[in-house]
Parts: sequence; structure tokens; C-alpha cells
Amino acid sequence: MEIHDSYKKKFKEAFPKQTIHAIRAAFDLGYESVDNLYRNTSIANFLSETLIGIDIRADILRASLACSFKKFCDKGILFYKFNTPENTARNSHHIRLDSIYGIEHALYLARVEYPQEIPRSTLYRPQYDDIELSLFDTNSSIRSRVDTFTATYGDGGKHSFQYGNIGILGTKSWLYCEPLEVGVYRYTTDQENKDILVSLDEELEKILQKGDKNNGGTK
Repeated sequence: MEIHDSYKKKFKEAFPKQTIHAIRAAFDLGYESVDNLYRNTSIANFLSETLIGIDIRADILRASLACSFKKFCDKGILFYKFNTPENTARNSHHIRLDSIYGIEHALYLARVEYPQEIPRSTLYRPQYDDIELSLFDTNSSIRSRVDTFTATYGDGGKHSFQYGNIGILGTKSWLYCEPLEVGVYRYTTDQENKDILVSLDEELEKILQKGDKNNGGTK
């Protein structure tokens, strides 16, 4: 079997269409919650007052996506355990989903600036070698242990999800990936989506209110 087909098979085993659609839905709800925050809440005034409020939108989006994916995991929409481990410099946290059903693997999220961009290499998110190994190479067995996947997201400066892929990253390109498309997933009624979005809005507003109090001096 060719290397590409091998990676495709491993990806398909870990990510049925329903899971891919749920991951896309979590991204969409995270973006929507941020948009609601900037438009419809009491916090919107100070976020929109200066360019700093615009500058931190990407950071607020990360917080919103963390809440969104945590909700999906807690409600059983995604069969993952939600984690936010520290990065190697211990000055930030990244989002990692650990599978709790089926093939053991981890899924990382990474923002990209344009559709075909490959996320930069990090110590916490391993990327697989792009070099195709010979069938007679003793290191070929490494390729049978693919347990790290990545989902990218980007908006091109807009306020909603515009592009993203999910798959197996190589050092210079995707070894195999599929676009994150909208589709059917578990708990897809309009009311259930609204309920999740409302809870996301409330949690995100609490996060920002807490940060504002902590950085605003004594009251």
C-alpha cells in the first residue's frame, strides 16, 4: 500500500464524517460567540473603544473555542477528553482533545492565516516526516503509530470560520487531510445549538469580566 493510502486509512479510522462535522460546528459556534460578544454585550463598548480591543480578538477567539470544544466534549457530542496543557515555555496553554473511544489519538487546534498554510512546528505537536521510506527500511514501522492529528482554522480577517483542514501534518505539507465541512452531527436541533451558544456567550463574558476586574485595580 502506498504511503498516502496508509495515512488516509489511519485518518478515516479516527475521524468518521460525523466527527469532522461536529468539529466544524464547534469552530463555528466559537466564532459566533465572539461575534456576539463584540456586538451585543455590555463588554462590547470597551472592546470596540480602542484598537487594543481589536488586537486581542484572536486571543478572545482562542478562549471562545476552548469553551466551545469543552462543551462539545462534556455533552458527548465529541468523544474526547478536553485538555489545555501548558506549552513548553509555560507562558500559555494550547487546546488538545484526547480520544476516549476507538483509536487512541490526540487532536490539536492551530490557527492559520491563509487556506494552504501549514502550522509551524511545535514541540508539543509532533509532525511526521515527509520523506517516503522504503518498504525495506527498518524505520518504516514508525508510520504505523500515527496518533497525532491537527485541525486548522482561519478567517481571513472576517468574523466567521472561512477555511480549515483536519488531518496528519508532515514537516512541509499535509500527509493527508480533508476540509472541515459543515454537515450532520449528534445533537443537531436548532434549539440544542442555541442552548450551547447561549452558555458559550455567558461563559465567555464571565471570563472577560473576571480579567477586567483583575487588571483594573481595586474596586
